[in-house]
Amino acid sequence: MSRTDAKTAWANVGDELEALGLKLKLHIEQEFEHDEEVESAFERLAEAIDAAADTTSHVVHDEAIRDDLKTTGRLVVDALATTLRQTTDQLRNRASGG
Repeated sequence: MSRTDAKTAWANVGDELEALGLKLKLHIEQEFEHDEEVESAFERLAEAIDAAADTTSHVVHDEAIRDDLKTTGRLVVDALATTLRQTTDQLRNRASGG
């Protein structure tokens, strides 16, 4: 995945979270009509989501973190492959009466 692809992917996540937040806000506003405490809570939530998106954006530009993510991704794939191999072997042994 190129940087542009990653940036677009995270932008899409941000857009979806923003849309979801708006939908939730509208729904709750209907439930609690003009409750200032609820509105304030949603404003803080929106700010927190924006901050998380900004942090994520900065993180994906950190070469060391990207390298760690790649390594972790490979380890997860290797662990899954090993587990699937072992499970397949166990199923074959059971099927063959072993």
